[in-house]
Amino acid sequence: MEAAENYLARSAVLSGFRETAHLCGIDANVLIRAQGLPTSCLDMTDLRIPVADVIQLLESAAEQSQRPDFGLTMATRRTGTVLGLVGLALNQEATLEAALQRLVDYMWLQIGGLLVKITRRERLSLVALAFSAKLPLSTTQAIELAMASLVTIISRLLGTTWHPEIVSFAHPNASSSSLYSKVFGQQPIFSSQQNMLVLQTADLDRTLPGNDPQLASLLYDVLESRVGKAGASRAERIGHLVQLLLPQQRCRVEHVARLLGVDRRTVARWLRDEGTTFSQLVDSTRQELSDAYVASGTRTLTEIAELLGFASLSSYARWRLHHRQRNEKVPTGNKI
Repeated sequence: MEAAENYLARSAVLSGFRETAHLCGIDANVLIRAQGLPTSCLDMTDLRIPVADVIQLLESAAEQSQRPDFGLTMATRRTGTVLGLVGLALNQEATLEAALQRLVDYMWLQIGGLLVKITRRERLSLVALAFSAKLPLSTTQAIELAMASLVTIISRLLGTTWHPEIVSFAHPNASSSSLYSKVFGQQPIFSSQQNMLVLQTADLDRTLPGNDPQLASLLYDVLESRVGKAGASRAERIGHLVQLLLPQQRCRVEHVARLLGVDRRTVARWLRDEGTTFSQLVDSTRQELSDAYVASGTRTLTEIAELLGFASLSSYARWRLHHRQRNEKVPTGNKI
């Protein structure tokens, strides 16, 4: 699995999973636990989870529910907030082509390993989707979910009357679901050479209503200040996981390694190569967050202790005292 170690997704990609599982008569929590994922990923949007696990989870759900249109059904249960700040920023781009290119640029943040290629042609242009070959081969549900989500994004940008000219999938058709026509405005072509939607090139040039490129730029700055760029160091990415897991009191190296799709020794090696350790990273993250929470004056010490993953207020107090004593410069050798 280490070959796909960088392929992580925001847990927001599971938006609609619980509702779809319930609709199909299966237990979402049971499936999540069987895949080795924390059930909190159904409620949190910014937890980083392995893409391979997401793909396998969707395939398992389709198989157990005997609903080959599970991914497509899940797409209809989503809201427009699934992309978070990226989605908000896309609305501010000048044209559809600019918005789609930004989506490609930030795809690593939403779901790593999903390859998106925009091919502009004179009259009809293509948007192709594919998962990296390093990920599980069976991606039918994930691909249909991704394609439906892409079409939904475009229709929200251009207006709900918009539909692609053609939609094609590389996998064979396993369902007679009427949802295909409802979502795509047509029956897709199956067993094609690639997963692709075809749209009018003129659509790419359409000006988005209410666009504000300056606001878009500001939103991207805010986004990158929070999560970094695609080239962020492993220590930075692990630190982001630490920050997300501390409030759950699940911030252990074994759990972080599981979410990264590697073992704890690999995590330790990565951090050692960058001059730190997991315990040092947890400690420094706690210190930064503690200073910020205390300075804001909006939370009680008990609340801060919980947010930092301490079992009790007394544990947090001892940790603070230790840091204060360590940081103080105590003079030595003075005689009274």
